[in-house]
Amino acid sequence: MALTRRRSVSLPPELDRDVQEAAEADGLTVSDWISDALERGVRNFRLRQAVEQYERECGPIPQELKDEVDAKWPE
Repeated sequence: MALTRRRSVSLPPELDRDVQEAAEADGLTVSDWISDALERGVRNFRLRQAVEQYERECGPIPQELKDEVDAKWPE
């Protein structure tokens, strides 16, 4: 069994309802659903850090390339 740590978070009621609904729709516990969401958030954070480091070392990424990526992978 993987080690876990407990955290207490406060959520606005409407967000709490949305999280519960999303977890149920995905067949997950709320804890597992939140854990998955946090993992995605941390992965995105690390990707942003990598891009920032690249730009510090190599200069800005051309807007044309950013636009091409956005067109292929819209949010």
